[in-house]
Amino acid sequence: MGLTTPICKLALAAFLLSVPSMAASKTEDAASQYAAARLAEIGNRNDDALKAYIKLYRDAPDSAVLADRIFDSAIRAGDMDAALRAVRVQELRGEVSSEAPLLLFADAFSRKNWGMAKLAADELPARGNFGFMAPMLRSWVNVAQGNADGLAAADAQTDPLLAFYSNDQRIYIQLANREFANAKLGLRGLVSVGGEYVRDLMLRAAPVIAAQGDEVFADALIGTAMGADRLAVAALPIDKTRRTKLSPEDGLSALHVRIAAALLEQNVNDQALVLARIASWYAPDSDAAKLMLVSALDANGLRLQASALAGTITRASYYWPQAVKRLAETLTPNEAAGLAREAAQDWPKSASLALFAAQSQEAAGDLAGAVASYHNIVDNAATSGISPRQRAYYQLLLASALDNVGNWRAARAELDAALILDPNNAQILNYLGYTLLERNEEIAFARAMVARAFEIAPNSTAIMDSMGWAHFRTGEFSEAVMLLENAAKASGNDPAINEHLGDAYWRSGRLRDARYAWAVASQTAEDVAATRLAGKIDLGLSAP
Repeated sequence: MGLTTPICKLALAAFLLSVPSMAASKTEDAASQYAAARLAEIGNRNDDALKAYIKLYRDAPDSAVLADRIFDSAIRAGDMDAALRAVRVQELRGEVSSEAPLLLFADAFSRKNWGMAKLAADELPARGNFGFMAPMLRSWVNVAQGNADGLAAADAQTDPLLAFYSNDQRIYIQLANREFANAKLGLRGLVSVGGEYVRDLMLRAAPVIAAQGDEVFADALIGTAMGADRLAVAALPIDKTRRTKLSPEDGLSALHVRIAAALLEQNVNDQALVLARIASWYAPDSDAAKLMLVSALDANGLRLQASALAGTITRASYYWPQAVKRLAETLTPNEAAGLAREAAQDWPKSASLALFAAQSQEAAGDLAGAVASYHNIVDNAATSGISPRQRAYYQLLLASALDNVGNWRAARAELDAALILDPNNAQILNYLGYTLLERNEEIAFARAMVARAFEIAPNSTAIMDSMGWAHFRTGEFSEAVMLLENAAKASGNDPAINEHLGDAYWRSGRLRDARYAWAVASQTAEDVAATRLAGKIDLGLSAP
């Protein structure tokens, strides 16, 4: 609470300066109300904060501070009407934020005021970061007006953001314009691109294309989008004929979802929430938009809202596995394991939920249960439509769980089998090689495994550490130091890598550097590792 008081005082001073015409007694009362509203906002009681700000706004309709506070609270509370009122006050004062025209566009679009929508789109380039969206927004106005003009291809050199974000938007527009041949051609081209936005497009396009009689293509889209869960979806009563027409609102929602996801990746969480709110405003029934809003709410500290929204996605949705995983993040490890187990039972052919259940058991400390679950996944791989490469990954997870319960013999058998399926998998090669190095077994073979992994993924910090440790085990201490220094620099305070680096320094005669590296490792080491590091710092390494 140490920062709350000065923050409130600064905000309060700005508010009072913005309403100098109030009478003294009224100003004192307003100050008290404003301070209470700020405390409600800081405490994530956004509905209470919004009501208080709106009440204050009646006496100070020109206050820029109140307009800002109303906008922020309204977005957090999901009150788009209040957010719009705040934006209009900001607009009159010439203090509009970069995302405000998107809100004004959405409002004008919902009222079919095409002229105002185009004006809002035209305003974007002058407001900063979202100017690249303007051509796409104008295209959707044309679609809504019955103009079948498509979205022209953008020059990636002159407008890289438009080129990047329009590749799926062009297909949405083609679907809305009933240009199905062009849309299918574009969808084929995006298969190799991948990503969540491509998955969302495929799932939204599938019922539209199925309604045109091409159910084979539609099923292929669903199968590609759902990946390892495609058999689970086929076995469930999901209504594949629902929403057989694509509206402009669908395309606009998808655009805002995609950009919100990019903003979250860049930790621009407040703007991501605005874009996610607008996406759900366009398409309130879209589970893709709901899940993006869940992520944005969570990133802004609104975990209860995020959890409640995730809970509205039903088991008959393609997005249900993702919703389950988001819900699990709000629970204790044991509760999350229980939820994951129930979800896996509800979607019995879902590879992703089966895997999530196993990982949740492992996180909750139920190692024996996790081993059994991983065994079940691997044993059912042949009948689950899982590729050999994916099965090899599951065998790696099973091997890790077996290793954790002390059954190295069984773990080794799974790793060997996994390498037969996927011989160039750097993760499997690294796990096998590093574990043998740690066990001081088959050193030459272990080094060969790690060297192959390093050749495949030379930028992996974990594999770089393994390669350095292989040099250490074979007495090549200068080579070990070089690689381990690079790995430690890339990883920050990873205790295992810094401990390895300290060991390599010690064997190289750099005793002071060794103790420094061990001290860095000890800052985040726990339990047995912390005790071992304390001994090394005091006594150094014993003779090899």
